[in-house]
Amino acid sequence: MKKLVLLLCVLFLIASNGCSKTEENYLSETNTGVNEMLNNVAKIRITDVAENMYKEPLDIFLTEEEVVSFVSAAKVANARQDSFSGYLYYSLEMIGVNGDVIDRLTLDTNNIAEFQSGIILERSGELDSVLKTIETKYNITTEIWLRQPDEGYFSLFNMADHGTLDEITENNFIEGIDYDFSKEECQKIENALNEFEFSEFSSDNTNMKYELDIYSSGGAGLYQLYINENNEVFTDTGYQVKSNLLSEYIGQMISKAEEHLR
Repeated sequence: MKKLVLLLCVLFLIASNGCSKTEENYLSETNTGVNEMLNNVAKIRITDVAENMYKEPLDIFLTEEEVVSFVSAAKVANARQDSFSGYLYYSLEMIGVNGDVIDRLTLDTNNIAEFQSGIILERSGELDSVLKTIETKYNITTEIWLRQPDEGYFSLFNMADHGTLDEITENNFIEGIDYDFSKEECQKIENALNEFEFSEFSSDNTNMKYELDIYSSGGAGLYQLYINENNEVFTDTGYQVKSNLLSEYIGQMISKAEEHLR
C-alpha cells in the first residue's frame, strides 16, 4: 500500500513538473520572441485597431525617447497565454529601419496587449506605466470611440464568433428577448453589411428597443449596436448604420428571438 501511495506521489510530481516546464518554456520562448522583434524597432505609430475605422484616424508617431521607454518596458513585461477579453482599444505599429511594419500591438480594455505575431503580454508594471504616460500625452482615452465611423469600421467582423440580442425593458421584472446567436449568424450580419453608410451626426441613442453585441471566440467585445422599434441600427456612440439589408436581417433575428421567448 505504501509503495502504491509513493508511486502515485511520484507520478503527480512528474505531471506537475511537466506542466510547469511547459509554461516556463512558453514564457521563455515568448520573451525571446519579443526581444528579437523589439530589437529591430526604429519607430512606433499609434493607430486604430483596423484601417479606415474612423473618418479622422489615429496617426501619431512616438518620440525616440518614448520608443526606447516602450521597448524597454515590453522586454520585461509578463507574458500571457489568454487573448483579448475586453473591448479592443487602439494599436501600436512597430516599424523597422526600412520603414516596414514588422509587428502590431493591439491593446484592449482588460489589460491585454497582443502582438499580431501572436505574442501576448500583460499590461501591468512598467509597461502599464509607459502606456499611461503615452495615453495622457496624446489624449488617448475611450473618447476616441466617439469619432465618426468610416468604411472600415466593421472590419473586425473577421474575429466575430458569437453574439447576443437583448431587449431593453423598463426594469428587470419585465421579461424581454435574451437571445444568444452563433458564428453563422455573425457572418450573416456581416454579409448584410456589404452596402451601408453612416449618418453624418450621432444621436443620443434614446428610445432604443434592442441591444446587439458581437464577441470574439475569447470573449472580446467587438461591436455594440442598438436597434429602435423600426429596426434602424445605431452604433453605441449614436451613429446610424444605414443599410436596408441589415435592418431586414435584424428584423428576422428579432422575430426568431421572440419565438424562443414564447
